[in-house]
Amino acid sequence: VHFKLTVECFNVLFTFVFAVEAAVKLLGLGPTEYFRATLNIFDFVIVCASVAELSGTFETLACYASPLQQSWKDETVRLSTMVPDSLMSEATIAALTIPKAIYNDADPPTLVTNPMRYYACGSGGFMSVMRAFRLVRLIKFLRGFPEIHKQVKILCDVIKSVTPLFVLISILLLIFTVLGMNLFGGGLMAEWDEEALMKGAEVFVVVPGDLNGELPRHGKIQVVDMDGSPQQPFRVELDFGVAYPEIVNKSVGGRLDELGMVWANTHETRVTGVPYISGITPRFHFDNLVQAFITCFQVMTMANWNDDLYDAYAGTGIGSGVASFFYFALLIIIGNWMLFNLFVAILLQKFFEQKAQADQQNFEEMKNRVVRELGSLSEEELCSACDDLFVLMDNNSSGGVDVYELEEGLERYWQISFSNETLIAQFRKYDSDGSGYISFEEFRSFTKELLQTATQQQSANEETAPKPNDLLLAAETLLETHGSSASIEAGELLRHEGAANQTNDESVTKLSLGCLGLGHPLRVMASRIVNSRVFEDTVFVCILVSTTALAVDNNFIGRDSPLFNVLMYADIVINIVFTLELLLKVVHLGAKVYFKSGWNKMDIIIVVTSDLEMILSRIVKGGVEFLKLFRIFRALRPLRIVAARLPGLSVLVRTAEISVEPLANTMVLVMAAGLLLGLFMMQLMGGSMNYC
Repeated sequence: VHFKLTVECFNVLFTFVFAVEAAVKLLGLGPTEYFRATLNIFDFVIVCASVAELSGTFETLACYASPLQQSWKDETVRLSTMVPDSLMSEATIAALTIPKAIYNDADPPTLVTNPMRYYACGSGGFMSVMRAFRLVRLIKFLRGFPEIHKQVKILCDVIKSVTPLFVLISILLLIFTVLGMNLFGGGLMAEWDEEALMKGAEVFVVVPGDLNGELPRHGKIQVVDMDGSPQQPFRVELDFGVAYPEIVNKSVGGRLDELGMVWANTHETRVTGVPYISGITPRFHFDNLVQAFITCFQVMTMANWNDDLYDAYAGTGIGSGVASFFYFALLIIIGNWMLFNLFVAILLQKFFEQKAQADQQNFEEMKNRVVRELGSLSEEELCSACDDLFVLMDNNSSGGVDVYELEEGLERYWQISFSNETLIAQFRKYDSDGSGYISFEEFRSFTKELLQTATQQQSANEETAPKPNDLLLAAETLLETHGSSASIEAGELLRHEGAANQTNDESVTKLSLGCLGLGHPLRVMASRIVNSRVFEDTVFVCILVSTTALAVDNNFIGRDSPLFNVLMYADIVINIVFTLELLLKVVHLGAKVYFKSGWNKMDIIIVVTSDLEMILSRIVKGGVEFLKLFRIFRALRPLRIVAARLPGLSVLVRTAEISVEPLANTMVLVMAAGLLLGLFMMQLMGGSMNYC
């Protein structure tokens, strides 16, 4: 207790010190100069959070320092826990409620403070977690360690370089999340285990006479009462039962209680007309967006992914089991084998590039030092200087310099260091006899060659000074002749070369749809709309809304619920927008040019199937539900827009495309080998394997 009290006092002290530091810097540098540094902004946020949580800190101090009171023997306090109340039984909640004071075992018993009470004092409130960010201040100590500071800087540069890959992986996760929700939403069931039916367990409940066709409804067990209600011991909160009790209660025949829940038993002890639990939701499933995203990430990292595959195969049946196999195979191949390995490759490449760049800079610095210190010497003076330097590097006076002495000498006398690979390569280059030592003659040859190369490079740099090109001369002449009024023409002239070489990715045909020329008013209007930034932003917003709607939609939403109506009308509006986008692009580019792009081919498949699903689902009841699967390809559209705004992502997408063909060939070989081995084992072990 005293230790915790001391820690909280130090927290108040340090908060005051850091607040004074921020105030002094802010007054001394001024707001503009102070907030120019990123680290100052971070410090200011931490200080503000620390000051904001002082009230909670003082409450914690008061809790620890409060003396014993006689009234505490009748007062209780609830111990805090990270587990929500919905997952705890009433007995557990009662066990977490303790008296503030208890009687000890002395004779006579004496009232003392309950030691468990201090666990309920807290630690300063929710914002106390911001204290952990104070550790970032340790970065300031790196200024005293240049080499470590350099490595941290390299690491930051590497992280920046993989940002587009993070975006690509996130988009891929979103695509497979939406795909998994449409394929497996509400269909995954874990192996039946009655012991798993406890408070907080997610289950499927079948309500006899349910207007949804007696399909299983997803819910969560809130109460288990085996003694009071043996026939219906499980009180289950159905999805949307609390949010829309009237709609759900009407569908389930008025079986919801006053809290929007239903009492049920299990399918093993089912009674006619009584709701029963038909299955248990596995830990990882695709019933909602958050859990589906976590499941996709788990499969991508290949952590127990086979358990998820078994659940998907068992829950969706034999026909959908094939889709389950291809879904998990694609997620592992694209997500893990391609993108994760590409992530590692980029990290290694950037580290190698940074190391090579550092070696090149050190090599140039060494050349400059050689020219500066030895460039003005005569031949005789150069030999004498090489002799002196050789003697200094030859620490053991062996008459030769080994690789370790060369490394130490470069760092000691010229403050230059190379990576091990570069140093060994240079050493072997001048160790002509392969003895493992550089003799004086070899060292002098090394120094002279280095001096000659550096001198020639310096002379070449002076001779190749930048000269104004013809366009710049023309622009300057135009400005001098016509004055400032010609600045626009000069700017256009300077940009002429780049503009002449610039070509659009999508050229246009002279006749669109066989009758609309380049000057036709309808085609001109379509071109203006397609090329406008407002149109691009509108399509981008529709893509986000479409993806969000696909992520929110699931099999447990009732057709009479307001959410279902919102998603339905949003689907109609989005389909209309995407259809107009397709028509405008066809009019603008022409059908022949439009179909040359792979993205446009994908768009027309999505639009046509979405429109068919939207129309047929309102004409024919059922039978076209499979067309909804085509809507998941809308999640691919952000790739095109993000790739246009992030050039690095475009490179990654092209890299992934290039790797598809060799990877497909490898996949064919793997599947062929698996097929052959499967047939072989069927003949060898078919019908003979059992378990005990």
